[in-house]
Amino acid sequence: HDAVVMLFPFYWYSSPAILSEWQDAVLTYGFAYGSEGTQLHGKPLQLVVSTGGDAQAYTTQGYNRYPVQDLLLPFHAMANLTGMDYLPPHLVQGVSDMSDEQLAQEAAGVAALLGKW
Repeated sequence: HDAVVMLFPFYWYSSPAILSEWQDAVLTYGFAYGSEGTQLHGKPLQLVVSTGGDAQAYTTQGYNRYPVQDLLLPFHAMANLTGMDYLPPHLVQGVSDMSDEQLAQEAAGVAALLGKW
């Protein structure tokens, strides 16, 4: 594949367990990192992350006290270790309070983003 796209709801400040399990199974020494682990080098890593809370909740003054970008730093570190190109995450925030129309607009934006891959 030309790119790695991880699309997930933000779950306890990270990804759901099934995505972590995928990382454990795929991002192995000799494949994804290490002297011969070059299979992901140069591939873009695109995160598409939804949060129940709105953008204000993910500020230093907000409910969660940290910006989502800071909480996603382990994914950036993973990209660095595996030689992937970490792209700015696409965030869909405030999903809990969105109308059906807003959700449809966000879904269309995600589909357009994914369409380029």
